[in-house]
Amino acid sequence: MTPAWHRGPLVGLLLALLGALGAHAQSGAPSETLVVARVPIEAQGPDGTRAKERALADGRQAAFQRLLQRMVLPEDQRRLGPMSAAEVGRLVASFGLDEERAGADRYRALLTVAFAGEGVRRLLRERGVPYALTAARPAVVLPLLQAAGTESLWEEPNPWRDAWAAQGNLDGLVPLIVPLGDVGDVAAISAAAARAADPAALKRIAQRYRVEHVVLAEATLADADVRLRLLPMTEWGMSLVEVREQAPAGEDPAVLYPRLQAELVARLEDDWKRANLVRGDARHSLEATVILEGLADWTRLRARLAAQPLIERIEVQSVARDRARIVLHHAGETAQLAAALAQENLALTADGPSWRLGPALGAERRAP
Repeated sequence: MTPAWHRGPLVGLLLALLGALGAHAQSGAPSETLVVARVPIEAQGPDGTRAKERALADGRQAAFQRLLQRMVLPEDQRRLGPMSAAEVGRLVASFGLDEERAGADRYRALLTVAFAGEGVRRLLRERGVPYALTAARPAVVLPLLQAAGTESLWEEPNPWRDAWAAQGNLDGLVPLIVPLGDVGDVAAISAAAARAADPAALKRIAQRYRVEHVVLAEATLADADVRLRLLPMTEWGMSLVEVREQAPAGEDPAVLYPRLQAELVARLEDDWKRANLVRGDARHSLEATVILEGLADWTRLRARLAAQPLIERIEVQSVARDRARIVLHHAGETAQLAAALAQENLALTADGPSWRLGPALGAERRAP
């Protein structure tokens, strides 16, 4: 028996929704924003109002610099040149404030800024600055310390885990979640299980933080020689990153951990950006067949496509009972688009002269 959703009225509704999306996408995506959250701001002024204005102006600049650090390689950031407060202000779509503290001549708060995505991309293209927008799927980090013949994960002392906890969760293009180290974490995975990459334990800790991937952040201390590495323990699409350093004579190697942890993460972020850089002003299009199982299936897929900043426009060419034909207009190369979609558990595969788009093999269907 033909499923009820295949009948005429609902097919018409599906076509209308697909057409509406196409019409919206034809006009671009002016609502797309790039968010930088909780930037500390503080300033003094002749009075509280002007102190707040100064703090906001400085905060927008600081937020924009954070955005550049997220999107652009260090060697390319210098190519952008200085940006005035007015130029940065024109890129701001909206902002919010938390934890405000205002005095007669002082103001401080945490500032969250949403930048207009298209405006930022246009600025970088015009100035010839390559950029990356695709984010990796989040991973939970296990800070394992091996020193003096023992290994510590949740055990105390673990100055390596302390360095990660002080940094907190990382929300750049490579989102890393630092576990709490509570009773639930202790029950989920031990130091020995982490080192051995025990599949059941890795699954438990990943499920606790609602992610699919786990990364081992391993610090090995031999005398004063510190070796640090980030090693993906589940299929994350990223490879080993490693740094090492010799502690100065007579100095506790633990004092190196915060700086080396930041260096390790920066190396990881840079490697990811290099693999996903969009260069130049070139635009590409590809036709794809979307395999559908129902209206809810399209709703989920639409949300995932809308979440991909490389996709700038979507055209709907036709729709049938179990599939649709669309054209994706995108920045970057086809391989980069495929890699970006893979972060949403979507597979873009060659289908003769065209392409096929659908859930990745083995991926669970999920709500957006």
